[in-house]
Amino acid sequence: MDDLAISAIVIVVGWLIASGFLIAAYWRAGPMWIERHSLRFKLAGKDRRCSGAIGEMALLAACATLLWAVDATTPAMNFVAVIARHPIPALGALAFVSAIIAAYTASAVEHPDARTKKRLRQTYAIYAPYSTLLFGGGMILIYCIVTQFVADTESFGVGGARREIVELPLEPGLILGLSRRLYHMHVVRLPAQGGDWTVVNVHLSAFDEGANVRIAQLRAVLAFARAEYEKGARVVIGGDWNYEFHRPDRPTTTDEKYLFWVHPFPYAELPEGWSVAIDRETPSVRTNERPYRKGENFTTIIDGFIVSPNVRTLGVKTRDLDFEFSDHQPVDARFEAAERGPRPTRPR
Repeated sequence: MDDLAISAIVIVVGWLIASGFLIAAYWRAGPMWIERHSLRFKLAGKDRRCSGAIGEMALLAACATLLWAVDATTPAMNFVAVIARHPIPALGALAFVSAIIAAYTASAVEHPDARTKKRLRQTYAIYAPYSTLLFGGGMILIYCIVTQFVADTESFGVGGARREIVELPLEPGLILGLSRRLYHMHVVRLPAQGGDWTVVNVHLSAFDEGANVRIAQLRAVLAFARAEYEKGARVVIGGDWNYEFHRPDRPTTTDEKYLFWVHPFPYAELPEGWSVAIDRETPSVRTNERPYRKGENFTTIIDGFIVSPNVRTLGVKTRDLDFEFSDHQPVDARFEAAERGPRPTRPR
């Protein structure tokens, strides 16, 4: 049984135990809690009411589902394994949560009537394990997220690699008047014998009028890359350039009005000795004006790499998946160090 299945079982068992204590607490409280904690709503024009236990069980189920989802998407850790490896801190955290709940319970059971006070004390004593499991699960959730964040951050330092996010020029105005789309370069510097590598991932603007933002972004990317090259780094820049490097001869019935965003790559902007690495035979992108049909949707090449003169391209291949998963297709490439690179590649 894998770790994810074990986590699911633990979460389900925890939910059942917590729900059992919750139902027992409401049962012990009797009409007093039914009155104080009931859910009120209108149904068919009439006032209705049901036990608050239903709402709390739904909340508990939502929290359990969220915990499982986070655990499933944080590959750097598994909360069951963490608790097994660190039982003392886990018990300490549980004791901390229990102490807070106990303190709240002590203040909540005050009541002038002795019998009612006794019933409240018993009710909250039964309710306490439910609260402990609920808030303990919340602490585990936060721990999962923080641990994965730390792991992701540290992963960029493996082997001396360093990461940097560099801002690119933005599009004017706001999207629907509310928000602004941000553009950045994701830069990773990799130490290597004989010279470091700078690997950059980009995604340039697509629908800017006249490609004015695109050209500003491209110039910013190339200026950054040129500075890295002048420091002695081997530079590889890859991504979705939203510029047409080359157009394969493929049939299409797409109307020209849907191609307003297509602009040829400005090869004149390339510094001397720099080159473009693309698969010239297989399209990397398609239009989205309709579901994809081969021979109908417009296709072209906008995904690829730009490399510095001290990098040699060993091969570039676009995986022809017939656009089954996305409007783009993945592009694989292999590079090696070179003393001098080829002249800039221009479309035939």
